[in-house]
Amino acid sequence: MKIMKSGYVLEQEYSQAKVRLVLVLGVLFYFTIINYQEKAVWIASGYWVYSLLVMYHIKKTQKASVLRRTFNIIGDIGAIALAMRYSDSNAVIMYPALLWIIIGNGMRFGVKSLLVSLAVAEIAYAYVLVSSSYWLTQKGVVYSLIIGVAAISLFYILLVKKLHDANDILEEKVAQRAAKIEYMYLHDSLTGLKNRAALIAELQKSKYAGLILIDIDNFHNYNELYGMKIGNDVLKGVASWLKQSSLGKRYEVYRIHADRFILRSRDANIDPDTIEKDIKELIGLFKNLKITIETLDEVLDIDATIGSALGDEQVLKMVEMALKHAKTTRKQYIIYSDHIDDTSYSQELLIWKKKIKEALEHNNIVPVYQAIVNSDNEILKYESLMRLRELHEDKEKLISPFFFLDIAIKSKIYPRLTLAMIEKTFRDMKKNGNKFSINLTFDDMINSYIVDALRSQIKKYDIGKQITFEIVESENIDDFAYAKKFVQEFKELGVEVAIDDFGTGYSNFTHILELEPDYLKIDGSLIKNIAHDQKSYELVKSIVTFSKSLGIQTIAEFVASKEIFDICRDLGVDHFQGYYFSEPLVYNALQEYELKRRSDELISVS
Repeated sequence: MKIMKSGYVLEQEYSQAKVRLVLVLGVLFYFTIINYQEKAVWIASGYWVYSLLVMYHIKKTQKASVLRRTFNIIGDIGAIALAMRYSDSNAVIMYPALLWIIIGNGMRFGVKSLLVSLAVAEIAYAYVLVSSSYWLTQKGVVYSLIIGVAAISLFYILLVKKLHDANDILEEKVAQRAAKIEYMYLHDSLTGLKNRAALIAELQKSKYAGLILIDIDNFHNYNELYGMKIGNDVLKGVASWLKQSSLGKRYEVYRIHADRFILRSRDANIDPDTIEKDIKELIGLFKNLKITIETLDEVLDIDATIGSALGDEQVLKMVEMALKHAKTTRKQYIIYSDHIDDTSYSQELLIWKKKIKEALEHNNIVPVYQAIVNSDNEILKYESLMRLRELHEDKEKLISPFFFLDIAIKSKIYPRLTLAMIEKTFRDMKKNGNKFSINLTFDDMINSYIVDALRSQIKKYDIGKQITFEIVESENIDDFAYAKKFVQEFKELGVEVAIDDFGTGYSNFTHILELEPDYLKIDGSLIKNIAHDQKSYELVKSIVTFSKSLGIQTIAEFVASKEIFDICRDLGVDHFQGYYFSEPLVYNALQEYELKRRSDELISVS
């Protein structure tokens, strides 16, 4: 049988003390009001005081006590015996209380307490028998009561023993099941190695650890070429090989995720030189590793990228940074150092992600509009540009997407930004009546939600002929057939097309011509340097000549000065955009801007 915990026993003692107080009051009431017995009243009154003292002692000591429980058994049964001694046959009513005390002690405190209670009860009955003239004449009743108490108590002992045996069996099964669940929780089901949860638990116990993180190169190829079963066989082969290798004796091996394994040094004081030496040994072992796949009768060569770190409770995070850096820089291994720590970037990413989401929720992703003019400085259209609006001390601040666009893309929030820009820009320009352009990437063009939004908003506002799609030139355009179909569909709705950022980086002229653009927007990096860089000048000149021969108009952006404007105009650029003409303006400022331009024109004419 299981040993009872002291906290449970103390709780039971206190509970018994409260019940004792209530029962003694009941007995006192019975012998005072219903069947007055003077001596029984005195006994009950004294025992009620004793019960109060017991409760006080329990509260004061806050400890379970075998001695106190023994005194309580003697006191409880002794009080009943005295009541029977002095109240003759009326005390028979106390018999159920006596049974309750004996069996109750067994239920609360175990079989030992029951046996003590039974022994005290038998002695008490013997006392009643020899000391009471009434009970001497009722020996048969006394014997029956004594035998009854013993029989019931012994039956209870047998029952309790069976219950305890059954409970022991159940607890053993529960313990086995719990151990199995714990094993499953801490071990990888495929390889039998300890898993990430086990590693974290063990790292929390240690102040310092050395880790080597192994990532199997191009593991997804095994799954794709041979199927999941063969991929699993490869993982089991690597796991077994690591455990049996020379490093397996000096390191604990874990599989923490898919194709990633960790070696944790058994040496709590391992130093950087030793761990680098072990990494080089591991790389040498990998060169000779051959995993035999019997079902394919094939031997596979396995390569890996490795990250390593030594440190405290942050060591797992550090080793994952090292592996990430190794994969990014295409090095076979990297040992963690402060200069590769991207924690600050991660924190910045989380901050901006929160800002972007809050801006979307509070309608603070807003378009601003920058004029595009002809060579006579007449407004032809506006380009819609995204801004994130923030309020600081009741002052509005508009933040350029330069600071948050990459994070929005990585966080997969970017499509929501595009949808917000489409809805707001189309609504504004319907009211304004001017032509306008909006930026789209290839990812926007293949996003069904964005494409549906473009269709519905164009039809809703009937503004197809006002719109130019500025498609960003990029290597991401890997399906020109789809891009061509997209452009043709919207051209039929009156939309014009410009190729944005043309002239640097990726330029597939054949495919671009298939899109039949109306404009080529020359990359701003060429325009802003055109006054001082001969290469930029010659490249812009070539683009203009090339475009004119194909009947495509050109737009120069980043025109920041009269000098740049004059050069571009002399080269034959058709349209111009930049701070020389206008900074980007919120919609409510456009009307004032246009009125001011008309006023300036009138003044210059007069």
